[in-house]
Amino acid sequence: MSDDGTDDIIRTVEDDIRARLTAAAEYHVATVQQEAPRRSGKMASTIHYRLLPDGLGYKVIVPEFYSAFIEFGTKHQPANPFLRRGSEKALPGVMDILDGRKA
Repeated sequence: MSDDGTDDIIRTVEDDIRARLTAAAEYHVATVQQEAPRRSGKMASTIHYRLLPDGLGYKVIVPEFYSAFIEFGTKHQPANPFLRRGSEKALPGVMDILDGRKA
């Protein structure tokens, strides 16, 4: 433990990064959920995020097994890339959050 305050500064910066990542991930998930097609709404309601172990990022998770069929299509159903569309729409807001321009 250092007496010069660097540990406190590091902890403050880590907390700020974690808070910004969490806010960005929540915004990203909400935007993807808006783009998700709905029949029952189950797929949209299960979309969530997980912070990466290194603390430097997150991933958006769509756990319903059929989500890939919707995103990429099948030979019987055209693709409906809701995850890509939602991610593209979310990107400017995510960048603003990470840059500290948006709460």
